[in-house]
Amino acid sequence: MTKLAQLKIDLMNITKIYRLKKFYHADPITIRNVLVDEYSKMSEKKLDELALIEDPDKLIDFIDKQHHFNVADEDDYVYIEYYTGKLRHEVARRLMYFSTNVPEIYAAFIFLSEFEVENLINIIEGIRYQVDEEEMKQMLIY
Repeated sequence: MTKLAQLKIDLMNITKIYRLKKFYHADPITIRNVLVDEYSKMSEKKLDELALIEDPDKLIDFIDKQHHFNVADEDDYVYIEYYTGKLRHEVARRLMYFSTNVPEIYAAFIFLSEFEVENLINIIEGIRYQVDEEEMKQMLIY
């Protein structure tokens, strides 16, 4: 279960770095001050390296290489939360099927349930704002 929590913190940190770089052009010192490093699986050195990355889109490549998942796909809706969510979903799904530790399975179930709720919210909002069905499908994580 600790691994799931650490993964969630690490991906949250990567999302913060991406958004601060892409939309606010924040400097590395500002970025490091807002990151959670106490419970992170990543070392402070690695967080410093990520904060120094100039191109925020390279963070998506980092996620792929670090976790050995191919989360970046040309057909997918491109935003950082999609990629981090897709990775969390894949890890939780694998734990659900292959783990023999009951608390781990339950935590994975909770993660997967959160995605179901998020997908329902995206569908409801898509209908409300008259978003094209194909565009809505790209936003869903499953």
